[in-house]
Amino acid sequence: MAALDTAGHIYFLSGIETEINVLFEESREEGAPTLRVSAPGKEIYIHSKFFPRKEAVRWAESRKQGGSVFAFVFGFGLGYHVEALLELRPDIKRVIVVEAGTEVFRAALSARDLSCLLSNPRFKLLVGSCSELMPLIGRLTKEMSGINGASEMGVFLHQPSVDALPRDAADIRDMLEYLRLSGSLKEVMKEQRERNIEANREIFEAARGVAELFGSRSGKPVIVAGAGPSLDISLGLLKSRAEIPEIVAVDSALASFHLAGLRPDFVVSGDPQELASRFFSGLDIEKEKLIFFPSSNPKVAATFGAERSFAACSSISETEKKIDEIHHKGLLRFSGTVLMAALDFAYKTGGDPILLIGCDFSFAPDRTHASGSRAEGAISRHGRLRQTPGIDGCPVATSDVLYLFKRVVEDYFKYEMRGKANLVNCTARGALVEGIQHSTLESALDSATGSRAQEPLSQET
Repeated sequence: MAALDTAGHIYFLSGIETEINVLFEESREEGAPTLRVSAPGKEIYIHSKFFPRKEAVRWAESRKQGGSVFAFVFGFGLGYHVEALLELRPDIKRVIVVEAGTEVFRAALSARDLSCLLSNPRFKLLVGSCSELMPLIGRLTKEMSGINGASEMGVFLHQPSVDALPRDAADIRDMLEYLRLSGSLKEVMKEQRERNIEANREIFEAARGVAELFGSRSGKPVIVAGAGPSLDISLGLLKSRAEIPEIVAVDSALASFHLAGLRPDFVVSGDPQELASRFFSGLDIEKEKLIFFPSSNPKVAATFGAERSFAACSSISETEKKIDEIHHKGLLRFSGTVLMAALDFAYKTGGDPILLIGCDFSFAPDRTHASGSRAEGAISRHGRLRQTPGIDGCPVATSDVLYLFKRVVEDYFKYEMRGKANLVNCTARGALVEGIQHSTLESALDSATGSRAQEPLSQET
């Protein structure tokens, strides 16, 4: 325990997990200790019954080589695989190990002398329950991504540890699995992003930067619109208002606005893929202004042109932060979901209150997106389906990816906004966004604008 204290590891050993039992065994061939976990309905060997050390070396050797400045490892077990990873991967500057089974960690301290591992300056260990670890993982991910770039983060799952998870640690597993898949997707799209940066160069340099707008809406209400199925309800209500606050919409919601006869003031687009250009195809976009990034799909930027576009750089991309150091366009938090960039923009312009609509973070029984959205049915990258509590208290259908996007917004409100502006979730249906006030859109608009519904008003007139 002294090594834990002096090395700056973080551990919470207050909780006792009664649902699992850990049993030591001596491996049959190597004679090194191994560990068997028994829980309701399952019995799992955390390490090989025969060759725990050789198995650990094979695990470390199978991790993808290169590109990982730091790595999250889910599962500590008895530490064999962590030792092997540190030895075989000197390119990894920091290995952060997350162990959500405190009984497993207690067993590791009893079974082996871990003082050398625990005192390794490249190694950091987080031990505790899911509720204790989730905020730490979120903050560390943001911190390490900001220092090294998200594409340089590796997420390595020790599968037996994942299989032996206590029930309350499922959120950690989902979060790390999403980070792993997200990192792989970034790697796949790396060349495309580089091509887009070159293709967008002229428009990007000519366009005004979002930094020009920071603070320009101080104390004024701003609506941030996602493309969730409930957006239909919100658009219907907006058409009945005499006064509508400024609207910042994600690109996948644009066709839904047009279908309803409304126009957002700004539309944010960041996806480098061809899909993003389909969100604008065939639409009359003379009234909207675009917010785009160096790696956004070039067809999108070309559609608007420099005169009706505002350029931004992602605050969590090392490449784009370097671009911003040269061109000073302004940084927005963009990763995974363009909704985060739209919300960050509204906040940095001084919007208060910020009203969320169409931010369902869930699916309707009959569709995935709002009516008219070109993203309808696109769930191939959403991960596995699951349920989460809804705004009305009943479970709603969501996915790993949408659930984690919801967590990103929750963390942004808690750790970034920190009460400096009012964020109100006015989404008509969908997942409960914890920690953020929920209100009907009508009530929030009455409070924010001081006006009530009148005859339907079309922004096109």
